[in-house]
Amino acid sequence: MGLGAFALIGKGGEQGGKDFATADIVVAQRMDFDVTTTATGELAAKSQVEIRSQLDDETTILEVIDEGVTVRKGDLLVRLNSERVQTELEEEELRVEASRANVIAADNAYLIQESRNASAVRDSELTLELAELALKQWIEGDDKKELQKIRLRIERAERELDRLRRELEKDTQLHARDFLSDNELDKSRLNVLEAEAEYETAHLEEEIYKSYIRPREEKTKQSDVVQAKAKVLEVGAQNKIELASKDAARNYEKSQLRRRESRLERYQADIDAAEVRAPTDGLVVYGTSVQRDRWGNNSEGPLQIGRRVHPNMLLVVLPDTGEMIARVRVHESLVGQIHPGQEVEIKIDAVDGQVFKGTVTDIGVLAEGGGWRDPNRREYTVNIAIDVDGEAAKLKPSMRCEATVVMDRVVDSLAIPLPALFSDSGVRYVYLRQGGRFVKRPVKIGLRSDAYVEILAGLSEGDLVLAREPSSVEVVRRDWDTDELSIAGYKLDDKGQPVSTDRTARGIPVQGQQRGPGGGGDRAQRTNRNAEGGGAHGQGQQGPPSRGQRPLKSDDAQ
Repeated sequence: MGLGAFALIGKGGEQGGKDFATADIVVAQRMDFDVTTTATGELAAKSQVEIRSQLDDETTILEVIDEGVTVRKGDLLVRLNSERVQTELEEEELRVEASRANVIAADNAYLIQESRNASAVRDSELTLELAELALKQWIEGDDKKELQKIRLRIERAERELDRLRRELEKDTQLHARDFLSDNELDKSRLNVLEAEAEYETAHLEEEIYKSYIRPREEKTKQSDVVQAKAKVLEVGAQNKIELASKDAARNYEKSQLRRRESRLERYQADIDAAEVRAPTDGLVVYGTSVQRDRWGNNSEGPLQIGRRVHPNMLLVVLPDTGEMIARVRVHESLVGQIHPGQEVEIKIDAVDGQVFKGTVTDIGVLAEGGGWRDPNRREYTVNIAIDVDGEAAKLKPSMRCEATVVMDRVVDSLAIPLPALFSDSGVRYVYLRQGGRFVKRPVKIGLRSDAYVEILAGLSEGDLVLAREPSSVEVVRRDWDTDELSIAGYKLDDKGQPVSTDRTARGIPVQGQQRGPGGGGDRAQRTNRNAEGGGAHGQGQQGPPSRGQRPLKSDDAQ
C-alpha cells in the first residue's frame, strides 16, 4: 500500500553495532483525508423483462436469436418446436365439431321433450275434465233420468193393476149373473196376476237401482275423476324427470364443448407461444447465462438449437440498458454509514477502467452470507444508480464493477498510514521509534480510510512509527505502561490484561456489549465503527509480534 504524502525516514539508529533498514518509518502528521470504502459487485439493468416458455409440455428449440443482440418490440427471439401441438390442435378441432353437433342434438331433444310434456299435460287434463263432466252428467242427468224412469214404470204398473182389479171385480159380478163365461173370468184374473207381478217387478227394480246400480255408478264416476287427477300429477312429475334428463344431457354436451374449446384455445395459444417475440426493446441475454450455479456453470448447457425446454423455463431476459445500476456488497460493519443519496465513483474494468458517477438509491433489508468460502461473512447489497451520460451502449449487465463510497471526512487531524496500526489483545497500538529500536505504544483511533487512520490519543505530531511488522530484534520488550494505556483509553484488569475504559467503544468489544454495524452517530461512534475488526491474542507484553499478533489491515473493518 502506498504511503501517500507521509514522510519516509531513510536511515535508522544502531543496535549492537548494526544498522537497521528504516525506509518504512513514517511520521505522524496532521492531514485531511476522506473516509471511504470500496465494494465490488456487478452491473444490472434497473428494469428488465423475463421471458419464459408458455408451453404446457416439454419441447425443443428450432431457432434462437444470438445473445447480446439489441432487439425491437415484436422481433422473433426463439422459435420452439410445435409439431406435436399442431397435431393435437387438428385432432381437437374435429372433436370440437363433433361436440358442437352433439350440443345441437341435445338442444333439439330438449325442445322435443318440452313439446311431448305439453301434449301429455293436455291429454291428462282433458281426461280429468271428461271424467268430471261424466260424473256431473251422471249426477245431474243419468241418475235422475233413471230414477224417474223407474218411478214412471212403478206408477204405470200401479195404475194398470188398479184398473185390472176393477175390471176383475166387474167381470166377477157379470160372471155371477151369467153374463160372462168362466174362461173370460179366468182371463181377467190372469191379467190381475200379471199386473201384480209387473208392479212388484217395478218396485224390485227401484230397490236394485238404489241399493246397487246407483252406488256403483257413482263410485265408478268418482274413481274416474280421482284417477284422472292422479294422472295429471303423474304426468307433471314424469315431465319434470324427462325434461331434467334432457337438460342434463344438454348441459353435459355443452360442458364437453366448453372443455374442448378451452383445450383448443390452449393448443392455439401454444402454437402462438411457440414463436417467442420481444415484448419490448432490449438487449438479449439468455436465461442460461443468468441462471448459473456458484461456479458459473449451467448443468443443462447453453440456449441453443435442439436444447430441451421445460414449461415455464426462463428463455431470455431483456434488460433495459438505458438505465443501469451497480449492485455491490458492503460488509455489515460498514453498512450503517451508507445511506441513500451518497455520491459514489464506479470503476468498470470492461470499459477500459472508465469511472462513472453514481448515487446510492437503496440498501438491502437483510444481510447475505458469504457462502461456503466464508460462512461467517455477512454483507448487504447496495444499489447505486449510474450516471451513464450518453454512454449506455458501453455498459452491459453482469459487468464487474468497483464502487468507492465516501462515508466521512477527516479534517486537520493527526493521522498515520493504516499499515502502521496493529492490534493485540484488543489494544490498538503502533511501533514508536525510540533510539534505534521500537516500543509498542497504545493509541486511541478515530476515523479511518483504506489508507489512513486518525489518531485521537497516544501519539504526538512528528512521532516516528514503523509501517510494517518488525523483526524480533527491532522491538524493545517491556510491560504495558499504565499511563500510556490510560491516555489511549485502556486499563489493566485484575489479571493484568488491558481492557477498554470506553464502554461505548464498538471497535473493541467490552464486557456485556454486543457488536454490530449500527447507524450514524457522534465522532466516537463513527470512529469505533470504522475501527471494528478482529483483534489478536497476546499476553499484554510489548515485543515483537507473536503468533496471532498482526498489523491492522484495511479489510479489518470487515
